[in-house]
Amino acid sequence: MDMYSAVDGVPGDFHLVHLGARALGGAGLVMTEMVCVSPEGRITPGCAGLYTGGQAEAWRRITDFAHTRAPGTAIGVQLGHSGRKGSTKLMWEGMDEPLDDGNWPLVAASPLPYKPGSQVPRELSRAQLTDLRSGSPPPRYARRGPVSICSNCTAPTAICSPVSSPADQPPHRRLRGSPEKRLRFPLEVFDAVRAVWPGTGR
Repeated sequence: MDMYSAVDGVPGDFHLVHLGARALGGAGLVMTEMVCVSPEGRITPGCAGLYTGGQAEAWRRITDFAHTRAPGTAIGVQLGHSGRKGSTKLMWEGMDEPLDDGNWPLVAASPLPYKPGSQVPRELSRAQLTDLRSGSPPPRYARRGPVSICSNCTAPTAICSPVSSPADQPPHRRLRGSPEKRLRFPLEVFDAVRAVWPGTGR
């Protein structure tokens, strides 16, 4: 669902029209594209974010429009981190191809490049994964958005996926342990979001 139309992570008129049109069209729920939780977690330079106050205000402009012009429409945000798939060109410039310049360092659960020629990410330790989970402000920004629903992106290569996906693990570590152990980090992320989303059990 990525639109690759943000500037420095800030959603603009494109997002207002794109999401606002769905609200005006009568949709009961309008979901955003994957919204990145940090500058290093972007897939491309055009990815939207929710890790600064300025980005939060830009999203509020969109949610305010939808709630005012289409009462009853819920706005949902999908938070995510690119993992090993980040620092790539805009889709129409060369999908999944590394940037020619201006690259940012990548982090992931395993030090595996997304594909041949891609940047090798730095492997995060368990403690660093915990810091990434607990030190991220996007859920709080989204709650003040006001956004009605917050989901977490667990698509292949996303930071929550490699823990449980064999494609993102070295062969010697592939699918070790029970499903509960392999899903521990994604579930911890979900719990961290719930902690700042009062009054919900979802």
